Amino acid sequence: MRKLLLILALACSFNLFGQSIDTAAVRSAIARQMATYPESTLQDIYKSFYQEHFGPGHIISDTTSAQRYLIRELSEMGETTSPFFEPTGSHGDYIRIYLSTLAKGLITTKQLLDVLVKSANSWQEPSVSWTEKWGVIVSVIQANNMEIEGFEADLPLLNEAAQNNQAVHHSRRYNEAYHPHYRIVERGIFEHQLLGFFGNHPFLTRSRCLKSSEMYQKDEKATTPSIVDGIMAFTKSDAATQPRPTNKKAHQHPTPK
Repeated sequence: MRKLLLILALACSFNLFGQSIDTAAVRSAIARQMATYPESTLQDIYKSFYQEHFGPGHIISDTTSAQRYLIRELSEMGETTSPFFEPTGSHGDYIRIYLSTLAKGLITTKQLLDVLVKSANSWQEPSVSWTEKWGVIVSVIQANNMEIEGFEADLPLLNEAAQNNQAVHHSRRYNEAYHPHYRIVERGIFEHQLLGFFGNHPFLTRSRCLKSSEMYQKDEKATTPSIVDGIMAFTKSDAATQPRPTNKKAHQHPTPK
């Protein structure tokens, strides 16, 4: 009975202090994450929603050093089959721009740095706290019996991280499967300054690569923002690890690993 009541409560938007959290959109985003990146753990779901909540995570005051770090990471990342961009969280308020966009010459480091600086400077604290939002995300997973490898083991560590507004790395399982290299930018800035450079490139056609689950296809129709139509997905596999919170908090976590 308790579980039935929980499911009924989560069928509608979850309200915290007058701020609505669309639980259907949260469920759809998690289903999309697991369909696109089946090696994801709860740690990687936490990271996606955390990035949407906190944005780029720091103010870029030294663009010269930021550019140097970006070029070094680009030279070290090797061959990649990553998408060019994808949304974070349930509404895509922030976008992951993958460094493959630089490697393939679609945009320049100067263009990427420009939107990074603007995105960092435009961040505003959400009205709902990260701890509250994370609690809703966990409730959605539990109420819908969403299968995530290592969920019970990872949950206490991530709950502790959420209490401290703490960022986490991607799980080792995710890193070894997908080798992510990206930066986080605000969606409106991305659409205004960069989206036009991608045109109709085949890497932006989800239907070529994504083996979507039935749940993903059903949920997507109602709640997924239009930017999601630009996703190119891929799948690999490897072993799992427990979540490893970093020592950094909000505004201090610029890299995806």
